Parts: sequence; C-alpha cells; structure tokens
Amino acid sequence: MDSYKVGSGGQQIRLAIDITSNGIATTRGFLITPTDRSPIPGCASKDATGDIIQMPIGTASGLKGNKLLIVTNILLFWPDPETRKIEFEKITARYVMDDGKDGHKEFPEADVKVDALDDFTDIWLHKTIKLS
Repeated sequence: MDSYKVGSGGQQIRLAIDITSNGIATTRGFLITPTDRSPIPGCASKDATGDIIQMPIGTASGLKGNKLLIVTNILLFWPDPETRKIEFEKITARYVMDDGKDGHKEFPEADVKVDALDDFTDIWLHKTIKLS
C-alpha cells in the first residue's frame, strides 16, 4: 500500500486524479477511518473522464492515521470484445497528493484494475493511500 505523509498541522491536503481511458468514467474518494467509511464531500469526478481536478480533501491533522480509498468505474462501450480488450489495456490512472509533509507526490497507477464482468465492459480501479 502506498503512503503519504500529511503532517500534523491545519493545512489542507490536496488530491488530483487523472484517468486516461476511451470509455465513460466516474471516480469517487472515500476516507477510511477505524470506525467509518465515508465519501469525502466534493471528491468526485464532475464529468465522464473520471478525473478529479486538484481539490482539498481535509486538514493534515484530520486525515492523519487514516486511509484514502479512490474508486473509479469505467464503462467500455465498444461493440466487439477485441476492441474492448485493447481499450482496457490502454487505461491508466495517476494520483497526485500535495501540501502535506511529503509535498508533491505522484502515484502512477491503481493498486487494482478489474474487468468485473470478464468481457471488458465494466472496469474498476482501486487505489488506497495510507495517510501518516
């Protein structure tokens, strides 16, 4: 599991996500604490790209000791399985954290890339980042 040092101050930690696909994508961020699993307010893609433009996800002191879970769903709509498989292989994800003790840090890929229906139509990406 990747990690990011947020520090312990009141500064806002920022997250940006860049999803590259030739499908329809949606992304959402969640904060995983020892007692809760909640969506981060506003931490969701605004269009069919799955991207999240850099945004604050919480204060360093509020995030420290928890995990950030980012989930992306991509629908590949191409009519034939061969093309969908080619498009599946081209999917990339880049996650960027800023303003913590680690400064600017990039995570160049998802932890998990799943072909949920085994036909390259419904794709899921998961990324977990430990916040320390």
